[in-house]
Amino acid sequence: MKTFLALFSALTLFALSAVADSAPPPSVNTQLDVLLDAIQANDIAKFHSVCDQEMIKAMTPETLKKVSTQIAGPLKAGYDKQYWGMLNRPSGNHAYYWKLHFSSKPDHDLLAEMWIVDGKVAGFYLR
Repeated sequence: MKTFLALFSALTLFALSAVADSAPPPSVNTQLDVLLDAIQANDIAKFHSVCDQEMIKAMTPETLKKVSTQIAGPLKAGYDKQYWGMLNRPSGNHAYYWKLHFSSKPDHDLLAEMWIVDGKVAGFYLR
């Protein structure tokens, strides 16, 4: 059993590292950049420009202002994004993941999760 768990863990890590080395489609990377720029500028029109109708309804100007107030400063001070990979979801959409590392807060990282459905952002989370 221990051998199985060790082998399973090693294979899982290998698979994750292989996914992390790949790059997202350029359009998906651009969509993330648009969202992060919109958060920095507290620009709801820019944020909505890459979103589907459900996401547009969900992201109100008030909600964007709250997010912007919390992380616009660190984003403006500089950050690195590292693509971690993509997961296929049962509903047919894709979830993409990045690690955001802030220059001004070296001990603070965020996980960006973005769901794409039919070429539009259908979900966006910073954790």
